[in-house]
Amino acid sequence: MDGNTIIWVFAAAAFVSVFGGWGHYIATIPGDRVPKVPQLMFVTQGAGLVLAGLSIVLAVQAGSKPVSSMVLSGFALFMGVFFFILYSQRKTPLGKLQVKVGAPMLAFSTLDSSGQSVNSDDWQGKRILLKFFRGFW
Repeated sequence: MDGNTIIWVFAAAAFVSVFGGWGHYIATIPGDRVPKVPQLMFVTQGAGLVLAGLSIVLAVQAGSKPVSSMVLSGFALFMGVFFFILYSQRKTPLGKLQVKVGAPMLAFSTLDSSGQSVNSDDWQGKRILLKFFRGFW
């Protein structure tokens, strides 16, 4: 195999490793099977990072600098690092949040969709449905 083929093999293997790990991890979410410590994800991301790094180093050393393989490796490198950053942020600031049915609601005040002030104390003894969402779409 020539140098460019090896670079492409490492780049493709890095991409498949990183995105295969992401795909497997995301597939566990709907079934509520997300592991506390995603060891398979760590292994695939780590392997993808090493392969992406090797591909980039070999491409630079080859002198021909095959840009497309470097882009593929760079993207795999970015996404692998991105996973580790996301994983490091997995804890909520308040720790484990749990709400039980019938538990008293914490008091709060906010604005409704028309800009009017709303206070949760006004709902005392009433059945309500709160809908939370991030941003506007």
